[in-house]
Amino acid sequence: ISSVARLQATQSQQIGTVQLISSIIRRNYCINIQMTGRRDLSAKQKIAEATEMLTTSVADVATDWIYYLSATSYIGGSNIHRYEWPLFGCAVASSFMLAVLFISVLLNFCGRLSNKNFKRVLALEVLIGDIPQLVITALIELEISGGGISQLALITIGTSAYNVFLDAIQYFRLDGDEQPFLKKWPTERSNETANDIEEDVDEFV
Repeated sequence: ISSVARLQATQSQQIGTVQLISSIIRRNYCINIQMTGRRDLSAKQKIAEATEMLTTSVADVATDWIYYLSATSYIGGSNIHRYEWPLFGCAVASSFMLAVLFISVLLNFCGRLSNKNFKRVLALEVLIGDIPQLVITALIELEISGGGISQLALITIGTSAYNVFLDAIQYFRLDGDEQPFLKKWPTERSNETANDIEEDVDEFV
Protein backbone atom coordinates (compact mmCIF):
# COMPACT_ATOMS: atom_id res chain seq x y z
CA ILE A 1 0.00 0.00 0.00
CA SER A 2 2.85 2.38 0.86
CA SER A 3 4.42 1.83 -2.57
CA VAL A 4 1.13 2.67 -4.27
CA ALA A 5 0.78 5.77 -2.12
CA ARG A 6 4.30 6.89 -2.97
CA LEU A 7 3.65 6.30 -6.66
CA GLN A 8 0.45 8.33 -6.52
CA ALA A 9 2.24 11.13 -4.66
CA THR A 10 5.00 11.17 -7.31
CA GLN A 11 2.47 11.30 -10.11
CA SER A 12 0.63 14.15 -8.35
CA GLN A 13 3.87 16.12 -8.05
CA GLN A 14 4.64 15.58 -11.73
CA ILE A 15 1.17 16.72 -12.72
CA GLY A 16 1.53 19.78 -10.48
CA THR A 17 4.88 20.63 -12.07
CA VAL A 18 3.44 20.34 -15.57
CA GLN A 19 0.51 22.55 -14.61
CA LEU A 20 2.88 25.12 -13.11
CA ILE A 21 5.03 25.24 -16.26
CA SER A 22 1.90 25.50 -18.40
CA SER A 23 0.65 28.37 -16.24
CA ILE A 24 3.99 30.19 -16.57
CA ILE A 25 4.03 29.79 -20.35
CA ARG A 26 0.42 30.90 -20.61
CA ARG A 27 0.87 33.94 -18.38
CA ASN A 28 4.05 35.09 -20.11
CA TYR A 29 2.58 34.66 -23.56
CA CYS A 30 -0.64 36.46 -22.70
CA ILE A 31 1.25 39.41 -21.21
CA ASN A 32 3.61 39.60 -24.17
CA ILE A 33 0.98 39.28 -26.88
CA GLN A 34 -1.43 41.65 -25.18
CA MET A 35 1.20 44.38 -25.14
CA THR A 36 1.10 45.96 -28.55
CA GLY A 37 4.67 47.26 -28.91
CA ARG A 38 7.33 45.46 -30.89
CA ARG A 39 6.69 41.83 -31.73
CA ASP A 40 10.36 40.86 -31.52
CA LEU A 41 10.67 41.77 -27.82
CA SER A 42 9.58 39.90 -24.72
CA ALA A 43 7.41 41.48 -22.05
CA LYS A 44 10.45 42.34 -19.90
CA GLN A 45 12.28 43.92 -22.84
CA LYS A 46 9.24 46.02 -23.73
CA ILE A 47 9.02 47.32 -20.18
CA ALA A 48 12.74 48.18 -20.19
CA GLU A 49 12.43 49.98 -23.52
CA ALA A 50 9.43 51.99 -22.34
CA THR A 51 11.21 52.89 -19.10
CA GLU A 52 14.15 54.28 -21.06
CA MET A 53 11.80 56.27 -23.28
CA LEU A 54 9.90 57.80 -20.36
CA THR A 55 13.06 58.53 -18.38
CA THR A 56 14.56 60.40 -21.32
CA SER A 57 11.36 62.39 -21.77
CA VAL A 58 11.32 63.32 -18.07
CA ALA A 59 14.94 64.52 -18.30
CA ASP A 60 14.08 66.49 -21.42
CA VAL A 61 11.16 68.24 -19.72
CA ALA A 62 13.26 69.01 -16.64
CA THR A 63 16.05 70.62 -18.66
CA ASP A 64 13.48 72.62 -20.67
CA TRP A 65 12.09 74.17 -17.48
CA ILE A 66 15.55 74.79 -16.02
CA TYR A 67 16.64 76.55 -19.19
CA TYR A 68 13.47 78.63 -19.20
CA LEU A 69 14.07 79.75 -15.61
CA SER A 70 17.66 80.63 -16.44
CA ALA A 71 16.50 82.70 -19.41
CA THR A 72 13.99 84.65 -17.30
CA SER A 73 16.68 85.48 -14.76
CA TYR A 74 19.26 86.45 -17.37
CA ILE A 75 21.05 89.73 -16.77
CA GLY A 76 23.24 90.92 -19.59
CA GLY A 77 23.57 93.09 -22.63
CA SER A 78 21.59 90.83 -24.95
CA ASN A 79 17.84 91.23 -25.28
CA ILE A 80 16.55 87.68 -24.94
CA HIS A 81 13.36 88.54 -23.07
CA ARG A 82 11.38 88.35 -26.30
CA TYR A 83 12.06 84.62 -26.27
CA GLU A 84 10.60 84.09 -22.82
CA TRP A 85 7.03 83.36 -23.89
CA PRO A 86 8.01 81.03 -26.76
CA LEU A 87 10.37 79.25 -24.38
CA PHE A 88 7.61 78.98 -21.78
CA GLY A 89 5.30 77.56 -24.45
CA CYS A 90 7.90 74.93 -25.35
CA ALA A 91 8.26 73.89 -21.70
CA VAL A 92 4.49 73.62 -21.29
CA ALA A 93 4.18 71.67 -24.56
CA SER A 94 6.92 69.27 -23.47
CA SER A 95 5.20 68.70 -20.12
CA PHE A 96 1.88 68.08 -21.84
CA MET A 97 3.42 65.63 -24.31
CA LEU A 98 5.12 63.80 -21.43
CA ALA A 99 1.72 63.17 -19.86
CA VAL A 100 0.32 62.08 -23.23
CA LEU A 101 3.28 59.79 -23.81
CA PHE A 102 2.92 58.18 -20.38
CA ILE A 103 -0.76 57.46 -20.95
CA SER A 104 -0.07 56.22 -24.49
CA VAL A 105 2.61 53.82 -23.28
CA LEU A 106 0.21 52.33 -20.75
CA LEU A 107 -2.57 52.00 -23.32
CA ASN A 108 -0.18 50.52 -25.87
CA PHE A 109 1.05 47.95 -23.39
CA CYS A 110 -2.51 47.05 -22.42
CA GLY A 111 -3.40 46.52 -26.07
CA ARG A 112 -5.78 49.49 -26.13
CA LEU A 113 -3.72 51.72 -28.42
CA SER A 114 -2.48 50.48 -31.77
CA ASN A 115 1.11 50.86 -32.88
CA LYS A 116 -0.02 53.13 -35.67
CA ASN A 117 -1.57 55.63 -33.23
CA PHE A 118 1.36 55.28 -30.83
CA LYS A 119 3.72 56.24 -33.66
CA ARG A 120 1.63 59.36 -34.17
CA VAL A 121 2.12 60.26 -30.51
CA LEU A 122 5.89 59.86 -30.89
CA ALA A 123 5.92 62.05 -33.98
CA LEU A 124 3.77 64.67 -32.25
CA GLU A 125 6.15 64.77 -29.28
CA VAL A 126 9.08 65.48 -31.59
CA LEU A 127 7.23 68.14 -33.58
CA ILE A 128 5.69 69.95 -30.60
CA GLY A 129 8.07 69.34 -27.73
CA ASP A 130 11.57 68.89 -29.13
CA ILE A 131 12.13 70.69 -32.42
CA PRO A 132 10.79 74.11 -31.22
CA GLN A 133 12.94 73.82 -28.09
CA LEU A 134 16.04 73.14 -30.17
CA VAL A 135 15.36 76.10 -32.45
CA ILE A 136 14.61 78.61 -29.68
CA THR A 137 17.58 77.48 -27.59
CA ALA A 138 19.86 77.97 -30.59
CA LEU A 139 18.43 81.46 -31.23
CA ILE A 140 18.95 82.49 -27.61
CA GLU A 141 22.53 81.27 -27.57
CA LEU A 142 23.26 83.12 -30.80
CA GLU A 143 21.79 86.25 -29.26
CA ILE A 144 23.88 85.94 -26.11
CA SER A 145 27.25 84.73 -27.31
CA GLY A 146 27.11 85.18 -31.08
CA GLY A 147 28.03 81.60 -31.88
CA GLY A 148 29.11 80.08 -28.57
CA ILE A 149 27.01 77.90 -26.33
CA SER A 150 26.57 77.68 -22.57
CA GLN A 151 26.77 74.45 -20.59
CA LEU A 152 23.08 74.57 -19.69
CA ALA A 153 22.12 75.11 -23.33
CA LEU A 154 24.36 72.22 -24.32
CA ILE A 155 22.60 69.95 -21.82
CA THR A 156 19.18 71.15 -22.99
CA ILE A 157 20.02 70.58 -26.64
CA GLY A 158 21.60 67.23 -25.83
CA THR A 159 18.58 65.86 -23.97
CA SER A 160 16.18 67.09 -26.66
CA ALA A 161 18.31 65.62 -29.43
CA TYR A 162 18.63 62.29 -27.61
CA ASN A 163 14.87 62.22 -27.05
CA VAL A 164 14.33 62.82 -30.78
CA PHE A 165 16.77 60.00 -31.52
CA LEU A 166 14.98 57.52 -29.24
CA ASP A 167 11.54 58.47 -30.56
CA ALA A 168 12.76 58.07 -34.14
CA ILE A 169 14.25 54.65 -33.41
CA GLN A 170 11.05 53.54 -31.70
CA TYR A 171 8.94 54.97 -34.52
CA PHE A 172 10.69 52.97 -37.23
CA ARG A 173 10.89 49.78 -35.16
CA LEU A 174 7.20 49.59 -34.38
CA ASP A 175 4.95 47.60 -36.66
CA GLY A 176 2.25 49.62 -38.33
CA ASP A 177 -0.67 47.58 -37.05
CA GLU A 178 -4.09 49.07 -37.50
CA GLN A 179 -5.45 47.38 -34.38
CA PRO A 180 -3.75 46.41 -31.10
CA PHE A 181 -3.16 42.79 -30.27
CA LEU A 182 -5.56 40.84 -28.09
CA LYS A 183 -4.95 37.77 -25.98
CA LYS A 184 -4.51 34.86 -28.35
CA TRP A 185 -3.72 31.94 -26.07
CA PRO A 186 -4.08 29.12 -26.88
CA THR A 187 -6.11 28.95 -30.10
CA GLU A 188 -4.17 31.40 -32.26
CA ARG A 189 -0.56 30.27 -32.01
CA SER A 190 -0.49 28.68 -35.44
CA ASN A 191 1.83 31.37 -36.82
CA GLU A 192 4.49 30.66 -34.19
CA THR A 193 7.08 27.94 -34.35
CA ALA A 194 8.15 25.69 -31.50
CA ASN A 195 11.39 27.66 -31.21
CA ASP A 196 9.42 30.90 -30.66
CA ILE A 197 7.47 29.32 -27.81
CA GLU A 198 10.64 27.91 -26.27
CA GLU A 199 12.30 31.34 -26.46
CA ASP A 200 9.32 32.84 -24.62
CA VAL A 201 9.66 30.26 -21.85
CA ASP A 202 13.44 30.71 -21.59
CA GLU A 203 13.09 34.49 -21.44
CA PHE A 204 10.50 34.31 -18.70
CA VAL A 205 12.38 31.75 -16.63
